[in-house]
Amino acid sequence: MPLRHVLVKIAHGVCLVAVLILSLLPNDSAAALSTGWDKGNHVLAFAVLAFLALYGWPGRVLWLFSGHVGFGVLMRCCRVS
Repeated sequence: MPLRHVLVKIAHGVCLVAVLILSLLPNDSAAALSTGWDKGNHVLAFAVLAFLALYGWPGRVLWLFSGHVGFGVLMRCCRVS
């Protein structure tokens, strides 16, 4: 496996954790890392995750799509407020 794929997979994992943490923080504490539009934040976060996932695991579109949708659903279910 090429080193770049390993690095992309690591970056994807780091981004997953960052998105999880930022999505579970109260809205006022994550304001410094915002695009200024809530939907823009979601689009940016999941576009980066999708790009890294598709580059790190080429040819596994259905699995990646299912995994990211599940991740989004779990984040929504875990959100307190």
